[in-house]
Amino acid sequence: MYVGGYFSTIGGSSRSYIAALDATTGSSTAWNANANGSVEAFDINNGKLYVGGRFTSIGGQSRNRVASFELGTGSITSWNPNASDRVYSISSRDDYVYVGGRYSSINNLSVYYISSFYFGPAAPSGLTGTATANAVTLNWTDNAAGESGYNIDISTDGVNFIDSTSVAANSETATIGSLSPETNYFFRVATAYDLGESPNLYSSVIRTDAAPADDSNDSNGSDDQSSGSYSGLPDEAFIRLTAPVGGFLVYDNQDGKVTRTREVIMNFNVSNDVRKVAISLTGDYTDSIVQEYQPEIKIDLCSKFAGFIQASACPDGDYTVHAKFYTIWGTPSGTFSHVITLKANEAARAKIMVPQTAIKTEMKIVAGVSKISAGAISQNLRYGSKGAQVIMLQNNLKKIGYFPESIVVNGNYGPTTRDAVKKFQCEKMNICSGSESNGYGLIGPKTREALSKIK
Repeated sequence: MYVGGYFSTIGGSSRSYIAALDATTGSSTAWNANANGSVEAFDINNGKLYVGGRFTSIGGQSRNRVASFELGTGSITSWNPNASDRVYSISSRDDYVYVGGRYSSINNLSVYYISSFYFGPAAPSGLTGTATANAVTLNWTDNAAGESGYNIDISTDGVNFIDSTSVAANSETATIGSLSPETNYFFRVATAYDLGESPNLYSSVIRTDAAPADDSNDSNGSDDQSSGSYSGLPDEAFIRLTAPVGGFLVYDNQDGKVTRTREVIMNFNVSNDVRKVAISLTGDYTDSIVQEYQPEIKIDLCSKFAGFIQASACPDGDYTVHAKFYTIWGTPSGTFSHVITLKANEAARAKIMVPQTAIKTEMKIVAGVSKISAGAISQNLRYGSKGAQVIMLQNNLKKIGYFPESIVVNGNYGPTTRDAVKKFQCEKMNICSGSESNGYGLIGPKTREALSKIK
């Protein structure tokens, strides 16, 4: 049994802030980690003891407020996330460890209050792809040991992914067939193992080639194709967008050109025949997805794929937002842009700080996450999804008792969230088995509707 707190003697022995006690006699064991500050959080997972608190030295090593020990030997591990301030809570599930506290940086990253660490088989790296008209061949670097294979998902918008295929352990390539010509695709690859998956590795947009011309009709055939090869599309598919009054425009919601936050609501001046839009912060659209057009779209100035991947830091400076519009047939406009200057200041950042009196030892009140309240889910979600919609889902599930109170709401659709969704589907929708192919463990229209009816 492990205990931590403010003490210098416990179980009949001199022990500073942390000790291991015999569960029967209550006496201290020989293990002596000798922390130099309070230990306030514990968890045990996969043969390791994870601890957090106010210490800067523990187990004979310099460790700032978070550390881990091998249960078998009692020795401290090499894991050293180096939290900048006090750690209040540690929780683990499968190969993920979640750390919450008052810190503003951890693991050499600017991260406020909550972070996660993955300890399973290594994720792949260096994902690239080459396309033909009907297939994409993916290549990556295999960094894992002991994996069971690799799972590959596919998407046409960079947000909603579905299972595509799986390949064997040690693989570094896969070909995805039966694709449509001249279509943008996104892929993600994850290392598969007995407890689940590694974090996903995402591709940039990969566009399939045009279909080869059909030369099967000879010049004496009955079809008159003197004007060129027949595409099979109606004439309106080739009509370009109508220019709106005032021309195509991209601007922020106040057109002030200066923002104090990285999230900005963009507005557009477009014609009535616009159906989709792609927004890019690089200008080459490798960071974008084609999404349904709406008059107002919230963007994150330091993100990719419509906010699905967000950078932890977003420095002050000028950001150019590029937009391209499409007809219902996918015929694009030119590129239009708008420059926004980000001027974040200490006062703006201070608004998200948690008052000292509000901080508890439970991670459920972590700043930022807790501010996204339960509400209606508007997107389809699945294992691996991230962001505000997942936070809203987790808060909804926690509110009605399906998401464990002891687990942090973190915006990652991982094993805990998937299990909570399955439990809800079983008890409220009579769906107690199946796979993602029939929606089991996913958030689709029917599950969103069922959640919306629960008060």
